[in-house]
Order: sequence, then C-alpha cells, then structure tokens
Amino acid sequence: MYTTKRFDNFIDFYEYNKTYINSNPLQNIFLIRVINSVFRGETTIYNFFNLIADHGQHVLVLIVEDFCLIYTDKYDSEFLNILSKELEFSKFNKYTFAGNKNAIENLLKFNNAKFSTDKHLSIYKCEKLSDNFQFSHGKARLANISELNQLAEFSVMFTKEYDGNEESLESMKLMITNAITNDCLYVWEDEQICAMAVIMKREHFDFPEIGHVYTPNRHRSKGYSSSLVFKMTEDLLNEYDFCMLYTNGENPVSNRVFVKIGYDKTGDYVRCFKEE
Repeated sequence: MYTTKRFDNFIDFYEYNKTYINSNPLQNIFLIRVINSVFRGETTIYNFFNLIADHGQHVLVLIVEDFCLIYTDKYDSEFLNILSKELEFSKFNKYTFAGNKNAIENLLKFNNAKFSTDKHLSIYKCEKLSDNFQFSHGKARLANISELNQLAEFSVMFTKEYDGNEESLESMKLMITNAITNDCLYVWEDEQICAMAVIMKREHFDFPEIGHVYTPNRHRSKGYSSSLVFKMTEDLLNEYDFCMLYTNGENPVSNRVFVKIGYDKTGDYVRCFKEE
C-alpha cells in the first residue's frame, strides 16, 4: 500500500530525496538540473510530493512549468492508481513527462493516454571490465588537431543520428577543438580513423563519463567502438572506482556492445509527450 508524503517547503522535499537523487546522478541528471533551476529562482514549481510504500519503495514527483518529473528506484504497478489521483492526471494536456521509463510509460498507458516518446536513454556503469574481451585490429590513441575537420564531420553525423539535430560544422569544430586541447578525445585507428569517443567530467560529479561514441557507417560491425571504449574505460578504472555512460535506449546494438565490455545497466530515462 502506498501513502502520500507532502512537504512544507521545497527544501524539505529536496533534503528528504537527496540520497536517492545522488545515488544515480547520470540517470537523474535532468532532475538535478530542474532542482538547481528551482533553487536559482528560474523555474516555477506547481507541486511536489512522494509516494511511500509499506515495504519502503518510494516515488518522487516534481511538477514544474512544462514538465512532470517522476522518478523511482523500482517500478511497481501498485502505485499507478494513487499516482494518477494525486497528479489529477486528466488535467495534464499537451504536457511532457520525464524520468523513470517504466513508471512514466505505464502511467500513461494506465490512463489510456495518447503519447509519443522523444528520448529514451539507457544508463550504464562499469566497475570491472570483462575478462575475455576480443579487440579489433588497430589501436586507441588521443586525437590530434590535424584531424579536426574529419572528426567535426563525424560529430555532425553523430548528433544527427543520436539527437536528430542538424548541428553546424563550425559548432562541431569548436567542440572537437576543445576536446582535443583538453586531451579527452580518443580515436580508434586501423590505418585510418574508424571510431571516436570523448571522456567527460561533469561539474560536481566524482566519476568520469564516456560519450560521443561514434563509428561511421563504413566501419561498423567490426568492433572498433567497443575496442575504443574498452581501452578508455581500462585507463579510467586505474584512477576512478567506476565509469559511466548512456546510450540511445532504442539502439539494441550499442546496448549489447557496452554489456559485452563489462558495463551494467543502472536504469532507463525517458521523456514522453502526452498529446491530448
């Protein structure tokens, strides 16, 4: 059985949920951004509460302008009815829901809502690499500035495939230049550049993240990206306890690749638009 926990103010709500929020910061990164925006006075809050189960399971709900955020460490169909009532779900017209994939998609289906999904991210964590990984031919190395144009073109293709965004070549050149200058852009070379990836260290996070993993079509299905990510992760684990990354949750190939390397899925983030 679930009961609703209300709070006198937003600070109390945040303090109550802080341990959960920080337990998986990469999965909760959008939630963290919204909370920080609230504290800066940039975002209007409409509602916030938790649903608490007798067995300790909890659901975090934060409703702000344009977004209804729903996060939980484990999906449970038992909370759908009380969550729908507490949200007054029927009042949400043309609204975006973001957070835990199973909770949000099942809430929308439970209420027979018509919706579309515009983002699905699978989050992965690696503490130990696979023992029997088979490398592709070639080697990993840092990118250099002489490869700027080629890597910027790769980045344009990456953002188009990953986000559906058409970024300009000049903006990608700036990003690639910064990554090369900071020694965080790596490539896999097999007579030519076959894959690339970037090490990211976000502010306030005490772990590294690998992102911007891309292999051009002509080099795919040869294990170049997985070999590159393995070597990058290997180096990072010599310095950090773990490394994280996220992928397009709708791409089963890339998800299998990271599991093969030694990454474990820690959750799925989704953003859905309720269309009516």
